[in-house]
Amino acid sequence: MAQLVGADPGRKRLLSCGCCGTRWQFKRTGCPFCETDSQKLTSVTIAGEPGLRIDHCESCSGYLKTYDGEGEETLLLSDWSSLHLDLIAHDRGLKRLAASLYDIEPLLPSVS
Repeated sequence: MAQLVGADPGRKRLLSCGCCGTRWQFKRTGCPFCETDSQKLTSVTIAGEPGLRIDHCESCSGYLKTYDGEGEETLLLSDWSSLHLDLIAHDRGLKRLAASLYDIEPLLPSVS
């Protein structure tokens, strides 16, 4: 998962390992999977959930769930509690390329 930290438009983006919870700063504009520039990044926001969104790359179809929040929130808990975002991403043909403690792909029908 990713987390946006700060209040200004240029806030930093932290990535968090889905297995161990380690966090590190990653450039705000760029795909963490294929490192494509920001021209290929797109966000999907969910009505009624202003603090969560899906960021995906048009080049590699990889996606990250992004939490827009402050402080030391447990992103692993946010990851578990936002499985519906994984379903939305799956329905759009996106791929979860990041490590995670769970894998919903075997449970879902393939997208045609």
